[in-house]
Amino acid sequence: MPPMPLEIIDSEIDVHGHRLFVKWFRHALDVNGTKKQDSPFVVMLHEGLGCVEMLRDVPEKIARLTGCNVMAYDRLGHGCSDRLPSSHVHNEYILDEAWKFFPEVLDQCDIPKAFLWGHSDGGTMALLFAGRFPQRVSGVITEAAHVYVDTMTVQGIKTAVKAWEAGNLREKLTRYHGKNVDGIFHRWSTIWLSDSFAQWNIEALLKDVTAPVLAFQGVDDHYGEPGQLMSISEKIGGTSQRVMIPGCGHIPHLQAFDAVASKAVEFIKSCCQLSPESEIQERDSLKKIELG
Repeated sequence: MPPMPLEIIDSEIDVHGHRLFVKWFRHALDVNGTKKQDSPFVVMLHEGLGCVEMLRDVPEKIARLTGCNVMAYDRLGHGCSDRLPSSHVHNEYILDEAWKFFPEVLDQCDIPKAFLWGHSDGGTMALLFAGRFPQRVSGVITEAAHVYVDTMTVQGIKTAVKAWEAGNLREKLTRYHGKNVDGIFHRWSTIWLSDSFAQWNIEALLKDVTAPVLAFQGVDDHYGEPGQLMSISEKIGGTSQRVMIPGCGHIPHLQAFDAVASKAVEFIKSCCQLSPESEIQERDSLKKIELG
């Protein structure tokens, strides 16, 4: 069976007066070339120093594997979006993104309900949004999300600061963020290492998350202890699955794509109630990806 046609489109939206970059992976037609009914949306939320481009080909693969439409966007100050204003540099920036900006992003993109897939800060934001706006979420996948500050996270960020100051981390990130790079790095590192942020904790809010949750973390993740994963899976108000991935660090979707995809695709399918046609496409697409 031929692969399902996929439209990949770059666009921009205006959110609270700021320009944000959005990338779409949409199934406009079915395998017979006829108009396809709207598929469920998977929205991918990048990490604290991430952007759409740093997700590489993962959004496209997930779109093909699941039959879902996929959308990813650069948060303010990241990638191709507008530069980060000073008003967004504060200890509640994660709550701000989840409760103020992200609902407007979905509205501007005409997505009333979505499946959320978030990495690191993006995973934390996905959980916060799901707890505040349960009617807009069909399910959540988190990778290396944080729900409190732990000593491993602090040490990992201190190591990143050294690589920024004396290594080539700034050069690497500049390729993705351009003029935005200094703003997002200093916000991320300064806030997470500050004394005022040491008591940051959202565990009490997890009970409001009633959508199904699949939580991943790498065994070798140097940015968070296993307790983060345990807390997410044990404290959310709905059903949960947790997966520790051996030989994997902080970026499971890149470092262990096959392990992540095999569980994630099945989970998304169950949450979004994909049709039999999508299941067939998923199997065919997975074989194609496995064969290279």
